[in-house]
Amino acid sequence: MKKFKYFIPIAAIVMLSSFAAFDVLSTVHLTKEQFSDRLLAEMKSEEPGSFLNISTYEAGKFGLDVTFDQFKAVGTANYKTTLLQSKAEIMQTIQSPYFQQQWEAWITSQKWFKANNIHELAADNVGNTLSAVLDESKTKDDMVEDVNSIKNSAADNITDADNRLKEKGIPPGAIKRIKDEKQKAVSILIAIKIVEAKEPAGDEIFKAAYVSYKHTQDVLDEIDGINVQLNSINEDMKLWSAGASAEHKKITLADKQRYEAEKLMYTQVFDKKKVSNAAFEIAYVDFVREKKIQEEMANLKDEDVQARKNLRNPYLHLKPILQQFLSLTDGMDFKATLKDNGKYKIFANLAFESKSYAWKFYFRRGEAFTGSAREIVKQWITELK
Repeated sequence: MKKFKYFIPIAAIVMLSSFAAFDVLSTVHLTKEQFSDRLLAEMKSEEPGSFLNISTYEAGKFGLDVTFDQFKAVGTANYKTTLLQSKAEIMQTIQSPYFQQQWEAWITSQKWFKANNIHELAADNVGNTLSAVLDESKTKDDMVEDVNSIKNSAADNITDADNRLKEKGIPPGAIKRIKDEKQKAVSILIAIKIVEAKEPAGDEIFKAAYVSYKHTQDVLDEIDGINVQLNSINEDMKLWSAGASAEHKKITLADKQRYEAEKLMYTQVFDKKKVSNAAFEIAYVDFVREKKIQEEMANLKDEDVQARKNLRNPYLHLKPILQQFLSLTDGMDFKATLKDNGKYKIFANLAFESKSYAWKFYFRRGEAFTGSAREIVKQWITELK
């Protein structure tokens, strides 16, 4: 079998010594600080476990140039002892003041913790999806289909309203709601027919009319929704004389102020139509972009809180590295047939022969060793909190 110098990732620690009195640091020829630096480099990698690629270069880089023959010298009885001692060294290193200081320095250097970048980051994220939000990504065929659907739906709503108004014994309040619904459907039908009439004028004119209609309707729908919320709040406030806690009143008033502020913003955008459709479109796009950015910033801040919590716990970064080892060795067929290619042994199964050096490394270690490693790593993962 061909001899390789194998690199084994520090955090996976499925390794190492041909010495009876095993000592991790002396085996890898590193001081405690150097070992801590190597561990930190692996744990803060954007792709945890990326150093699992086995090569002489990586082995030299981490000071872990343990050859196959050296590894072969480790007795079966020493597997678990070797692995558990390696695990202990990892955990002691993470708990050391030197590692903790380096970890904290790395955390505070991350760009997503800089408040002045969060608006820029949110704007970048929103920019990738804004065209779909603004209906700009639709084809003309999509628009024509949508126009027909809206027109038919509005006509059906008008017919339904007329039929309900013919019924006897309808309460006055219900009659008003039905008439309001009919009037809204009539307005939609008129507006969509105007859009439909633009189609003979050319694709670009038709698309512009369609987009303007959709944006106008979006603003009106938002205002209607806000009015529903404000009406509900006003009804609630009428009952305060019957008793309401100070906390409930505080929350209700805050909600009312928020809805009123939102309604004002939407109304100001809609009022631009009095100037021109072009002025309205500019105001609408700017408003939607900023609204989406604010929503994205809120999401990023929520993620930021959790990210800070996670990053300050280095054990959560150790988990994916250990899990990568479990994924790599899951279902490994240690009875796979080898054949001689004239120089060294290769797998008869081409799918196995195409596997990574890392996969082959653990195959060569054998079922007893790799099985022991998986058992220890599984337990280790459950202990990381």
